Amino acid sequence: MPTGKIKFYNKEKGFGFIIENETASDIFFHCTGLNNRENVPSENDLVSYETVQGKKEGQLKAIKIEITGEAESNHDNARSVYTNSEVSV
Repeated sequence: MPTGKIKFYNKEKGFGFIIENETASDIFFHCTGLNNRENVPSENDLVSYETVQGKKEGQLKAIKIEITGEAESNHDNARSVYTNSEVSV
């Protein structure tokens, strides 16, 4: 089963794209392809899925999408470094 991460998801329109891990290809998906529609995907969430031929020629569509890991928070890795001259009190 292919794996990847959510590149983009438009909650209002119900579609997005997955970046496939092996090829870095963009795979289209619609919210109807989510196994658990209550779990809204976020950018960088890790997913596994199956693919079928999409409506557009040559385009793959992800189905049976399972979110396998949550997106890393940008705040967890953020660090600020200040010198005495940069900090005013």
